Amino acid sequence: MKKLLFIAVILIPLLSGTQNKILDREFFDFSNKGLKPNVVTVYNVSLSKEELYARAMLWIDAANTSIDGCTIKLVSKETNQRITIRGQLSYYLCEITKALKFRCFNTRFTMELLFIDGGYSIQPISLKYEANNNTLWLPIKLDKKSKTIYKSDGTVRPSFISFPSTIKTLFNALDISLYSYLINNEILKIQMY
Repeated sequence: MKKLLFIAVILIPLLSGTQNKILDREFFDFSNKGLKPNVVTVYNVSLSKEELYARAMLWIDAANTSIDGCTIKLVSKETNQRITIRGQLSYYLCEITKALKFRCFNTRFTMELLFIDGGYSIQPISLKYEANNNTLWLPIKLDKKSKTIYKSDGTVRPSFISFPSTIKTLFNALDISLYSYLINNEILKIQMY
């Protein structure tokens, strides 16, 4: 009985927090207000910024084989300070057509990784989807309400009903993959649907 009570006392504070904050760590959420928070910062990592930077550089190559359908490339770097990456997923964001069929689009993202002693930050910079066979890439606003996805009253347009959860999943999966590699030096196999 004491063990059960002990487990309940531990779990109640963990489960009663906000939806996007677990174990005192934030995760991304995408709503009619945009992607929030704008930056996720992870502290209490027992590595220097130099070690975090070096492992993140290795993660870029490892993530290309571990995140199904995703390619990640280095765009720019400032040694031991920041890394900017660009990635692409094949047929990731999907809309529902009027004929109730899924039409999926290639998706591109850009993220910046910032490093400090004992922590790092992830900041999504841009997100686009391919609307017409690699000839037209449409941006999705991350910093405020996306008029593409949301109506003026703040509700999701029916054809884009899956976009908010898929966008949130994308950035959180990248965050979790990076975190696992930085902290445990192991790469997670992630299926993106």
